[in-house]
Amino acid sequence: LMSYGTGTGETIFGDITFAYLEDTNQYVANYSMGGRLLEPTGDTGRDQVYDVKIERPADFVPPVVHTPGELRWGRGEGCGFFYDSAKKWHADYFCNSNREFDCTHDNRMSGVCSITTGWGFTSNVFTCGDCPGSTGSDTRCRPDCASPYNDNCFSATSCGLPSMYQYFTDREAAVALKATQADSRRTAGFSSALDFVPVRLGYWNCADNKPSNGSSLSSAQSG
Repeated sequence: LMSYGTGTGETIFGDITFAYLEDTNQYVANYSMGGRLLEPTGDTGRDQVYDVKIERPADFVPPVVHTPGELRWGRGEGCGFFYDSAKKWHADYFCNSNREFDCTHDNRMSGVCSITTGWGFTSNVFTCGDCPGSTGSDTRCRPDCASPYNDNCFSATSCGLPSMYQYFTDREAAVALKATQADSRRTAGFSSALDFVPVRLGYWNCADNKPSNGSSLSSAQSG
C-alpha cells in the first residue's frame, strides 16, 4: 500500500504491493485493479462540472499511459534518489518556499509547498529504521545514522529534528518561511511519513476534474 502523502487522498494499491502478494504464492494478482484505494473527499460546498478546452499543437505527443497501480514517485531518478539526502532531489520533488504554488512531481495535480516550523520531540530515542546495530557497526547502516539516539537535543525532554532530517540552514529556513529568522533544527516538511521532506501537497486532481481533499478552489493553479 503506497501513498504520495498522508493528506492528499492519493493512497493507492501499487504494482509493487501486488507483486509482493503474488510472490507469497498465496495470491494471483490482477494488476488492472490497482490505483486509488478510496476516492478523495472534500467539503467543497458544491458540485461543478468543468469544461476545459485545450488546443494542442500538431506535433503533440500524448503522455505514456501507465497501469493504475504504477508508482510515479522517484521513477527513473536512479539510486541517488534513495541513498542521498532529499536536499539533492530535483526541484520537481523538493520545495523550499512555503505556500508556493506549482505542480506536483508528476504534473498531475496543482500543489502547494508545505513547510512547517516547530517540530519537536520529548525524547532522545530515535531509530533510523535501517540500523539494526546499536553501535552503528552493521555494514547496512547509513553513515549519517550511526547512533540510535537523536543528535539534536536541547535537554533530556526537548529535541529537534535529527541532523539527517534537517534540510535547511537557519538562513534557508527563514527564506523558506518568508520570515526574518527561523530555527532550522525545527523546520521541515509537513509529514513525518515523508521523512520530514518539504514537498508540494496536491490539492487538485486533474484526472478526476475536481478538487481533492477539501480544497475549496474552483480552478487549478498554474501547472
